[in-house]
Amino acid sequence: MARLESNGFPVTTLTEQNRAVPGISVAYDNAFYHSSLVDGPQTNIEARHLAKELLMEFNERADKKKSPVIYLDVQNGDGQKTGANGSIFNEENLVVGTDLVYNLMRNT
Repeated sequence: MARLESNGFPVTTLTEQNRAVPGISVAYDNAFYHSSLVDGPQTNIEARHLAKELLMEFNERADKKKSPVIYLDVQNGDGQKTGANGSIFNEENLVVGTDLVYNLMRNT
């Protein structure tokens, strides 16, 4: 973003996000938008029936929490860089996350 701005391109700050549930968006709203970001109406967990059914019920059973957000603590993960653009990924995160989604879907 800074590179675009320094080369004269106009920069606009986002005011509404429409992807993450509020439990996730609050983290980057506080970190990058100084709590000025608004959640779009479709981000509400009530509008996301699959997320509500799978994630909220899983968290209530597993951790006794009412939250649509699942945090994974991957113990043996190791970041690796891709050759193409230098992005870092962690294959163990992918395996643990995929296994969790598979088990959630299988148990519905």
